[in-house]
Amino acid sequence: MSLPPDTRADLDALISAHLDATLTSDAAMRLNLLLAHEAEARRIYFDSMALHALLLWGEGAAVPRQAPLMPMHTAARWRSWGVPLAACLALSAALALVVSRRPHDGPPPAEQTAALPPIIASIASSQACAWAAGTLPTTVGSQLTSGTLQLITGQAVISFASGAVLVLAGPATVELESGKRAFLRSGLIAAEVPAPARGFTVDTTNGTITDLGTRFGLEVAADGASTLLTVVGALSVRPRSAPLAAPILLHAGESLALDREGIASAVVPGDPARFAVALAALGHSQPQADTGGEYCVAVLADRPLGYWRCNEDPASGVREVADRSPAHHSGSMHGGLRSIPGVPGIGGRALAFDGSTGYISIPHRPDYSTLELSVEFWLATSEPWTHPWWPGDAILISKDVPGAANHDWSVIGGSVGAGQRGGRVIVGVGVQQSDELLSSPTALNDGRWHQVVWTRDAAGLSLLYVDGRTVGRMQGRRGAINNPLDIEIGGGTRSEGAVPGAHVAVDLHGVALGDRLFLQGALAEIALYGQVLGADRVAAHYRLAATSAGTP
Repeated sequence: MSLPPDTRADLDALISAHLDATLTSDAAMRLNLLLAHEAEARRIYFDSMALHALLLWGEGAAVPRQAPLMPMHTAARWRSWGVPLAACLALSAALALVVSRRPHDGPPPAEQTAALPPIIASIASSQACAWAAGTLPTTVGSQLTSGTLQLITGQAVISFASGAVLVLAGPATVELESGKRAFLRSGLIAAEVPAPARGFTVDTTNGTITDLGTRFGLEVAADGASTLLTVVGALSVRPRSAPLAAPILLHAGESLALDREGIASAVVPGDPARFAVALAALGHSQPQADTGGEYCVAVLADRPLGYWRCNEDPASGVREVADRSPAHHSGSMHGGLRSIPGVPGIGGRALAFDGSTGYISIPHRPDYSTLELSVEFWLATSEPWTHPWWPGDAILISKDVPGAANHDWSVIGGSVGAGQRGGRVIVGVGVQQSDELLSSPTALNDGRWHQVVWTRDAAGLSLLYVDGRTVGRMQGRRGAINNPLDIEIGGGTRSEGAVPGAHVAVDLHGVALGDRLFLQGALAEIALYGQVLGADRVAAHYRLAATSAGTP
């Protein structure tokens, strides 16, 4: 089984430090723990040691003495892990011995010459910079491999191959490790990480900071203590004092301090003034329109199972709706759909549904079956919506199974009573005995864009949010929502007595559906989460988007 990305990144850094003879005692203990408990970590370690030895063999280089992974006075403590650790260390020693015994009888064959190190970054610009003796060139435009930059005064902008941009403010020392990783020894940086570079990591002596697609500031003091500020999006922070604990998630506007031992303070509102000069050097560039800027970053920071922005233009021949989440699980367009301007304040595009044939289907995935669930989308429509549950007037987003209490859910547009209190968004949950309903208290069919969020926890509590505020609450029955049918958006194709997925012409009562099952309006920024999205996150998403009027 492959290692989680964070664990793999940590392992790579530890192995690199071991090979460079810079492994600290704390880092050696972390490496020992990984090798003792993870078979995949041991395999990667073996491969790295073998590759390292072969490279040295090819170069005819002397083998540097490696810092021991495990101090002798602590050996008894690790006796139970002796076999895997001894195996790893034995291989390292054996390979080093082979290299040391290589006869130095001339240059190595051409085919054994090591490749040049990869270019991982460049110096994009500098301002009043004075540099100390590092290992990398410092002129503007220089292409950089892995190595160290030491800035005495001034400010330099480093552009990474991954797309990340880092502003270094002197005095500062930073080690560039790869296109998506750096080690800040001391000083202040500001960083901007677009979507393609998501996962960019900055290590310090007291922790590891992994970016989730954002803008942030980081300062490391001379004594090793550090201060973090998330400006946009979110950061995953793993303090050195708790390497095996769940990381701390730091959202936009929040700050966190780590002392020299890696012990974290409480999360507090941040002070952007501390990083103002470095942040200004990043400019005000936003991610490309397709990423949705700060709104999209915020959604992705909350780990959606799926995120369909509806940016595509059907007129161009595209019939897939891309999933911007890490799952990349796209949906399919059906019937009458067209592209229109997206939600003001978010940007991008939206999809308008024709009210009679247009809908989107998302194939089922196992992780869509869950005890906890959150559904988020933006809606604009002027339809009357006068028909009650079921099927109302339009399916907005649904994982419906024909009949009641079939472990399904639907969010539709309709009325609370026949012909009365129309224009409502209604949530239906079918777990046990009968469907349970939750409705918005006011109409949402005013032609303006509205944020709609529904959450359900493992105890059966459903909450409905409109435009960032809680508008409805329902304590339902417990039970998993675990049917295997597709998610349908903007319209539906299922009804009582029909084969799931087949088009039908009547509702549960035999009344002709006509175009009542399909939305005449627009949807955008549709996200599905496998956990309850908290009220603070719902409100934060809403604040990032404008609420100007817009008619589909």
